Amino acid sequence: MLKFLNSPFPAKYSTKENIIVAILVGTFVALFLFLFKPFGVEKQPINDFNPLLRYVGFGVVTFLGLIFIDNVIPRFFPKFFIESNYTVKKELAMNLLMILVIAIGNIGYLAYLIPGSLNVLDGLIMIWHTFLVGVFPLVFLNLLKFNRLLNANLKASNEINLSGVSSLIAEKTLATPSLTFSVDSVDKTLDLTDLLYIESVGNYINIAINNDGEPSRNLYRKTLKSIEEGVKYKHIIRCHRSYIVNLKKVIEVKGNAQGLKLTLEGCQDEIPVSRKYIKDVKTYFNQGGI
Repeated sequence: MLKFLNSPFPAKYSTKENIIVAILVGTFVALFLFLFKPFGVEKQPINDFNPLLRYVGFGVVTFLGLIFIDNVIPRFFPKFFIESNYTVKKELAMNLLMILVIAIGNIGYLAYLIPGSLNVLDGLIMIWHTFLVGVFPLVFLNLLKFNRLLNANLKASNEINLSGVSSLIAEKTLATPSLTFSVDSVDKTLDLTDLLYIESVGNYINIAINNDGEPSRNLYRKTLKSIEEGVKYKHIIRCHRSYIVNLKKVIEVKGNAQGLKLTLEGCQDEIPVSRKYIKDVKTYFNQGGI
């Protein structure tokens, strides 16, 4: 169980995915409350208030709470969401925080529906009820997502044929691959033959080179996007929002729920491949590195 809780989990989703999950959970909550009426909202005194809309309101509160957590919390606590350290355990903790935020929203909404009817005990009961209602769809949807991504990425890693380019890796090209870029108005030319990867570090890039079996790194004030635009070789590609990798140095590919992990020749660092770039990596290797 502990091993599962420490398994890698995607730290961020696309806006579209966030909205879909929020709609599904909000709809589930509204339907559940409409069917089982656990909070006694049907007793509220406003006779001309549509009974169905009472429960739709709880669904809207849930939707807004999820959107708030997905878009605000990562901005204030970015280190918590560093992808390399984000796990199932952290995601479940975020689920509990979501439930707490939604519960507070529900208390406010119920106070609006039934003015003057709530006390501290009622608020605690509301939080408990919200937990009981919300924990199951949230955990289920996230576990479903974990299994779907893990299986898809394991399949993708197994489909990559590294042996198909082994002979090409050993071949000497007629022209030495290189990259010229400017740093503080000074042109620098980088020999890409022994390039391992280029990592974005804030406003800088960290260039890792295989130096006689040991990686050496040089830091330059440059953006990864500007470097990417200057690379004209198919084996040197963007594989992640923070990485460019030399695919000719890849000796092993593994998959997890976050994407793929590349092990490079002469380097202990594992380079992540996010879902967006998995197809590009597969295409390169399965076409023999051409």
